[in-house]
Amino acid sequence: MSDGAVRLTIIRSLLWVQVVREGETISAIEEASKYPLSIVVVGVGDGPWAQMQEFDDALPKRKFDNFQFVNFHDIVDGENPSEQQLANFAMHALMELPEQYRIIRELYLR
Repeated sequence: MSDGAVRLTIIRSLLWVQVVREGETISAIEEASKYPLSIVVVGVGDGPWAQMQEFDDALPKRKFDNFQFVNFHDIVDGENPSEQQLANFAMHALMELPEQYRIIRELYLR
């Protein structure tokens, strides 16, 4: 982009169960960190979700922290969530985007 802006693409994904191909998933997340991509994964099923937390926090080969995991049921409970619960969920799902965008600008505007 010629005006100094950087385009950030956000990939959103919903998961009902844990990832089966862990090695391939880790490689894909690490490869995605070479591009201005932000990955937000929402766990909506039974999980287990410990693996997603590891993807969120412990993949050292990435150029930047490009992955955010949110367990929907940790934040929103019941079939009729309150507006506060939904707002809290949105905050958790999007909370890393400002820092990711800052880092992407630094990496890709050079």
